[in-house]
Amino acid sequence: MSTFAVFGMTRYYANQAALKNTPTTMIERGSNVLGGGAVRDLSEAEWLIAVEAHSDKLFKSKCCVQLSEPFDTPHFANDFIGLLRKHGECRDLTIKYKHKTEPRKGSKKAFSLKWSEWKN
Repeated sequence: MSTFAVFGMTRYYANQAALKNTPTTMIERGSNVLGGGAVRDLSEAEWLIAVEAHSDKLFKSKCCVQLSEPFDTPHFANDFIGLLRKHGECRDLTIKYKHKTEPRKGSKKAFSLKWSEWKN
């Protein structure tokens, strides 16, 4: 049985990832090139600016992530894409399906699973 999922990037996902991964401290470099800088905590306003910059960087990158749980049919994935487009800014939304691939020669695995793009 194949499973289908929606891959791409949304502004909401980029914001959530940036909130989670933006550091709250910054290293200020001193005159020594090799290090020795002081670590300081960012103020809330500075941190929010850093989060917004990180979010923009994530959204503009070529990174695509799985946005949905697996669906049984591509029809449900198409409906989910419609909801994402209606909800907010998004890019590169595609439907992919999971399938078995043959192992490489000399591999000990019987098979592996791979996501491939679904063509209607």
